[in-house]
Amino acid sequence: SLKAQVLYSEDFESYSIGDVGTDFTGQTIGQGGWFTTSGWAIIHYPTPSFNGLFQIQNDPANRNGITITGHPYLYAGGTVLEKDIDVVLANRINGNDIFKFEVDFYTAQQTTNTLPSNAISFGLDRIKESSSYNPYFYSPPMAGFTFYSDSGEIRGQQYDQEDFAYQTYFLENNQPLILPFDTWIHFVVYADYINNKIIYEIPSLGAVGERDFLTDYPY
Repeated sequence: SLKAQVLYSEDFESYSIGDVGTDFTGQTIGQGGWFTTSGWAIIHYPTPSFNGLFQIQNDPANRNGITITGHPYLYAGGTVLEKDIDVVLANRINGNDIFKFEVDFYTAQQTTNTLPSNAISFGLDRIKESSSYNPYFYSPPMAGFTFYSDSGEIRGQQYDQEDFAYQTYFLENNQPLILPFDTWIHFVVYADYINNKIIYEIPSLGAVGERDFLTDYPY
């Protein structure tokens, strides 16, 4: 028989409209336990505050969600929103070693430049750590997706312990899968520690991708 448990679920309905956090350096917990940070802005642009990059907003259907805006300065580094769920993972039922992550993501309007900031990554992150260009924390997804807001392309993506990226394409011969703009898309990723697999899924498009999982990640 199969068994499962819900470890964490969030719809943001209990959050106050406005800034998610009060500290864009990622040191102080904001609403709902979320950390917010704005990459190189911490080093090169210590003022003014960039808390406004992370907002709780109400959509036309009267549902709350988190909106993240790219940094206004070119080459300012990543804008990152993270939540530490180590405690809930540690409290899972023994033997539940396939983690399923689901998220509803809005593709928004197409951007017109081709800077690296057009890459939007989301998923299950590795343990928080500092890096050479962000002294506070930097957490690329160990199992997640990357959406390119200039082209609409979506890829499965994971990083190894050395921050080397492995990308998974959903169409044959590595052809790009293009998502529509201004559309809600439901994404699913499985981190399977039993069979050493990551499985990416976009149910509405019938898109599925798979690759070996980097099991040296602790969980």
